[in-house]
Amino acid sequence: MWLDRSIRAKQPKFAIFSGVGILTLLALLAAILGVWFMYGVAHTGKDARTDIAVLVGTVTPAYISVVVIWLLSGHFEKRLRTDVS
Repeated sequence: MWLDRSIRAKQPKFAIFSGVGILTLLALLAAILGVWFMYGVAHTGKDARTDIAVLVGTVTPAYISVVVIWLLSGHFEKRLRTDVS
């Protein structure tokens, strides 16, 4: 959505940051799914401690990065509206 708006408003800097944000989210999702898959098929002894360690190690960075991208997108949205008008 913001990528489309920034391209239409002829703001290449915002378009690049939006594209990087989209690629970051896709790479993060691929990494998390890869870790979960490898953990799921591993033949090591799994218990509640390792389950929690994997969840905290993957979910926490995901939430932090999503919140940062969300805050940046709000900032870019505000700047884009002031630049266009």
